[in-house]
Amino acid sequence: MITEEQIREGLKGVLIPGVKRDLVMLNMVRQVVVSNQRVNITLASTALSEDVLDWVRTETKAVVQKLPDVAEVDIEFVEIKPAELNQIGHIIAVMRER
Repeated sequence: MITEEQIREGLKGVLIPGVKRDLVMLNMVRQVVVSNQRVNITLASTALSEDVLDWVRTETKAVVQKLPDVAEVDIEFVEIKPAELNQIGHIIAVMRER
């Protein structure tokens, strides 16, 4: 049976047009549920046009359906605040004397 980690790894291959970053890097993957051979994926839709959302849905389905043990893929979009997408791991302050 396929795992959530394998699906998330596969989603790294879906690059958002114009941004050149993947769904995982942009923190757009909100939830992945695997049940038997069915995969339900919830993605954030913040600040994306309808054309881009359609493209992301199509590309995501195509990528996940190529994974082993996947028969059906459902994609859902949820609206979230842009601040929830940002992931800041570390802040480094640099000072320079003159």
